[in-house]
Amino acid sequence: MVTKSLSTLLDWYRQGRIEPHVSHVLPLDRAAEGLDLLRRRASTGKVVITV
Repeated sequence: MVTKSLSTLLDWYRQGRIEPHVSHVLPLDRAAEGLDLLRRRASTGKVVITV
């Protein structure tokens, strides 16, 4: 069931029907800060760590 739901979501993303909200983009050396944002529930969307 979860697999089917995930597949549907990925299809919608590829079709441009949904777009995830990214609230923070941080470099790898600030990954700990990103985790802290998640722990404190201080992000309003996805926290992306770039490499």
